[in-house]
Amino acid sequence: MSAAAILTGALGSVAALAGGLVLISFLLGRQAERRVPPLGGFLELPDARLHYLTMGAGAPVVLVHGLTGQLRDFTYALAGKLAQDHQVFLFDRPGSGHSTWRRGGDRGLAAHAGMLHAFIAGMDLRKPMIVGHSLGGAVALKCAIDHPDIASGLALICPLTQPIGDAPPMFAPLLIESDLKRWLLSVTLAVPVGKLKRAEIARMLFSPDPVPTDYATRGGAMLKDRASVFRTASREVLAVQAEMQDIADRLTEVHIPVSILYGREDAVLDPVLHGQLTAGKLPKADLSMIDGGHMIPATRPDAVAAWIRRASASRQEQSGAA
Repeated sequence: MSAAAILTGALGSVAALAGGLVLISFLLGRQAERRVPPLGGFLELPDARLHYLTMGAGAPVVLVHGLTGQLRDFTYALAGKLAQDHQVFLFDRPGSGHSTWRRGGDRGLAAHAGMLHAFIAGMDLRKPMIVGHSLGGAVALKCAIDHPDIASGLALICPLTQPIGDAPPMFAPLLIESDLKRWLLSVTLAVPVGKLKRAEIARMLFSPDPVPTDYATRGGAMLKDRASVFRTASREVLAVQAEMQDIADRLTEVHIPVSILYGREDAVLDPVLHGQLTAGKLPKADLSMIDGGHMIPATRPDAVAAWIRRASASRQEQSGAA
């Protein structure tokens, strides 16, 4: 067999393998969207189409999810408890869940903070309390810096608040600078490999707490089996590296009250760095600790809901006194 024939055969095999991976990725993504459909309605904004849900009645609270998450991170256990005495607003950040960007351009933390501001304005809310989990905490802080009058206060659950030298091991594969490489990986290897590793990653996220057996569907984790979510997460991890230092340097500009809650055994973000250090730099902040890991909105919903209620009541008392 000639060298040309061998090369042609090898290229054909590579093309067939790539084509197979693309098909598998597509089918897994469609399966995820069928098994985890939208829960609410859609808010049409100039820059994005946001999937959102409202629950309950009372003082408004807006919940902001973290990296690769979506609003089911909260509806799994926490939102229903809060909705007993609050009006709860949840939305998928663009590129996650069932929300999509309408145009290109900046999609970093500043853009997501702007989208949070647009959501609050679009829902005609007046100074709600913003609750941010994990990366959602960084988004909430950036929103409070850029739009100081948008919220009555922040309640940050296991938040990312400081720059970190290295991404947590589970997120390190997302550090892809090249747009082309990111796209190629997203439509070929990322989804099948991610599905194979999903249980392992979930154990790291939830540690030391057990992973709920129905979190893939009722908690929405299956929606990670999509190429678009991989691309979004990669951009967000890069944005953290590029933008977190500025957010940390401007913490003194956040003059609304900020409550921070951490699980003592958080294996994803360091409670001392992102909780204790940050609380010491914010003008009006308090830090609470409870047992549990990074996913306490799902594993400790009663304790987290009680903490949010205390923070909300404090904001309302301060507003009444003013």
